[in-house]
Amino acid sequence: MSTIREVNKRIALVPQKKGDQKLRGVSVEQLLRTIYRPWNFYCVHIDGKSSAQFHRRIKTITKCFPNLLLSSQSVTVHWASIYVLEAERICQRDLLRHSDKWKYLLNLSGQEFPLKTNLEIVEVLQELNGTNDVMSLGNPDGSGYNTWRQHVRYIVDPYNGIQRTNNKKTEPIPGNVAIYKGELHTALTRQFVEYLHKDPIAIAYYNWLNDTYCPDEHYYQSLNVLHNAPGTTGIINNQLLCRAKVWVTEPNSYVCKSRRVKRGICIFGRLDLPWLLEQPQLFANKFHFNEDPLVLNCLEEALNYRVFNPIHLNIDLYHNFSKSRKWGIRNTLQSFKLLPSQV
Repeated sequence: MSTIREVNKRIALVPQKKGDQKLRGVSVEQLLRTIYRPWNFYCVHIDGKSSAQFHRRIKTITKCFPNLLLSSQSVTVHWASIYVLEAERICQRDLLRHSDKWKYLLNLSGQEFPLKTNLEIVEVLQELNGTNDVMSLGNPDGSGYNTWRQHVRYIVDPYNGIQRTNNKKTEPIPGNVAIYKGELHTALTRQFVEYLHKDPIAIAYYNWLNDTYCPDEHYYQSLNVLHNAPGTTGIINNQLLCRAKVWVTEPNSYVCKSRRVKRGICIFGRLDLPWLLEQPQLFANKFHFNEDPLVLNCLEEALNYRVFNPIHLNIDLYHNFSKSRKWGIRNTLQSFKLLPSQV
């Protein structure tokens, strides 16, 4: 089901697959059929570690849809390395060249799944009013901070991933950019994406991050604070609109009913469905297809039902978030629920 409002607010999405189709993550076909709309634009990056057979399968799918791109380059992605960002930047460049119609870019990994329909995502993004959704954490006084991640150089070993060296990193940060930290998950305006690839300081900062640890947690997060960055709000925040995620070290970790954890993050299962369906964010992280496909099947069914039976979102909730970048009282679940349709 489509509406004029959906068509007029085009978005671009970058699903990034690490490993083959069902290696812990979400099925490519299931994710694409859930998020795909002919008026949006999509770029899929396939990890260089994936098999040739898997590459051929995805390439065959992309040939069927003119708005579904396979990235022009493929890099081998190692966790906490610069290649996490490089894969995204390749797709960003491809999407910028492919169309000038899209307004927002959302990045996705192969372990994430939508909590909102396309129409609901469009309505929520409109409340951002041309600003980015980026988490940026700094010192208590709001300033940025250097961490151990930038004090020494890191290299990528093809077999063992990112490795720490004893060589100190002495080059000054380009433009004296203050370093902030946050989640990789973002919703970026087209203007901000263009800025990332054209602004000399943004480009120099990306290159400076090349041999640091986990640069994907410091790239968008630091540049989005700069006063000349398109879509910046100037607000230092620790909450996101685009992603629901449960760290087991946080007070709300009790909601992780699956009791499965990877790198401190809850792997959602079927018992987490009631909580997931109440969350206001656009997507959830993370899911492992092989461990519990039922949770994904149920979410897909719920979204398909809402496509043909639309319900009203509590838009005031998103409007307030766009102003404060805070969800408010986390345990007041009633404020996160969808409002029943008046139509």
